[in-house]
Amino acid sequence: MMRMESLRLVDTVRSFHIVCFAFLCDGGGGDYLIFFLTLTCFQYILFSTADESKFTGEISWINLSEANYWRIDIDDITIGSISSRETNGIVDSGTSLITGPSTAIAHIAHSVGAKRGFTGQYTFHCSRVGDVPDLEFKIDGKVWTVPGEDLVIQAGDTCLFALMAMDMPHGAPKWILGDVFMRQYYTIFDYEKERVGFAEPNY
Repeated sequence: MMRMESLRLVDTVRSFHIVCFAFLCDGGGGDYLIFFLTLTCFQYILFSTADESKFTGEISWINLSEANYWRIDIDDITIGSISSRETNGIVDSGTSLITGPSTAIAHIAHSVGAKRGFTGQYTFHCSRVGDVPDLEFKIDGKVWTVPGEDLVIQAGDTCLFALMAMDMPHGAPKWILGDVFMRQYYTIFDYEKERVGFAEPNY
């Protein structure tokens, strides 16, 4: 059971987008940890249960592969003709982008015409934004999509690719599904049952 003394509503700016989220601290009785992120900064704090007015359909629950860092198994990650095959990762609101092994990210970036800058961030000409394919995560047999247009962060005349290389130590999760992924889905962290849930938002 997770207990915290207070609830906080966090309002922050990440990667040139406003990202707002609320979270629920467990007061007992099967409460969830709820995250709801938008680009327009819709904020709320939710008590006791998921707010069914904010998503449609059923919640898809994925059991954690390890009860640390919200780690899950991933069947496959695909973009265009590129496939990661079976891998793993964590769902993390503290990471702005989607991160993965440097070799995989370099391969994906090259496929969309992005070039690595001295900061390690990949950029490309904004005229190519419409050519970026969707990024698909197959998790527990179901595909969760991040549209190509949402893999681009435009800052003035520069377009940043929302995937970043990050090589983890041996045994650590290989991918991080950060805010770029979480914005697409209503995300629930079930601390008691050691699982994470995704649902289609209705915004």
